[in-house]
Amino acid sequence: MSFLSRSRLGLIAALVLTGVTAQAAPLPAGLSISGQVSFDLANSAAPTGGATQTGQLSLLSGGIATGHVFNDTPAGGPLSGAFTATGDGIGAALSASGTLSSRTAPDMTAGPVFADYRIDLSNTSATQTFTILFQAAYGQGNLVQASGGDAYAASSLSVYDAANTELIYTDFFTDTLNPGNNKAAASAANTFSITLAPGQSGYFTALQKMEGGVFEAGNFSAGLDAFISLQRIDASGDDPGRLPLPASLPLALTALCLLGLVRKVRG
Repeated sequence: MSFLSRSRLGLIAALVLTGVTAQAAPLPAGLSISGQVSFDLANSAAPTGGATQTGQLSLLSGGIATGHVFNDTPAGGPLSGAFTATGDGIGAALSASGTLSSRTAPDMTAGPVFADYRIDLSNTSATQTFTILFQAAYGQGNLVQASGGDAYAASSLSVYDAANTELIYTDFFTDTLNPGNNKAAASAANTFSITLAPGQSGYFTALQKMEGGVFEAGNFSAGLDAFISLQRIDASGDDPGRLPLPASLPLALTALCLLGLVRKVRG
């Protein structure tokens, strides 16, 4: 089993075994959420020169995990399904590496490989507003490494709202030929919220990217295991499933009066 597969299985197992899913709460009536994750097969590339790359998609729906894996050439997918409880989510894991023994050996490249995410939300309630908290977890962190005279590696994930505003991100890049371009950046928080008023719908997207190459004696590696999951739902406004107090209180008082009358007559 590859490092990526172990990493992905470890992340999903952690989500299933920890309090996130152990205390999973079902979605309230009136709220529906669904997600899809896929490889961008049109813009992703196969490795060259003997480099290796692997990708895996994952979906957790109702605590049940499904996945799809490719080795070297991006293929397959997408995965899509409904979120039925907190802890459900979608993700992708990407990993690549290559080593050149000499400058005369053929160049090695991996990627770029892209994974696209989309999560749709709909509030059909006539009275309740929902605030939905999501989390982007990075199972093994955002890892990039390169050595030698000319090698680079890059890995990133960005989440965007419907207005294309970036909500969270992680972006790592290392380049041995141009070290001034190196960066290791991430947003301060890895959680974000979407609020839906009664009758409102919305969505958000995410883009994950990985690539690398080595062109002289040296090596590179890149990897990012990401998972976007539903964490919490807060509701405000009237719950149509409950009888309002002003209507229930007179009924209760009437019942008590009738009970007292019956006892009096019997007495």
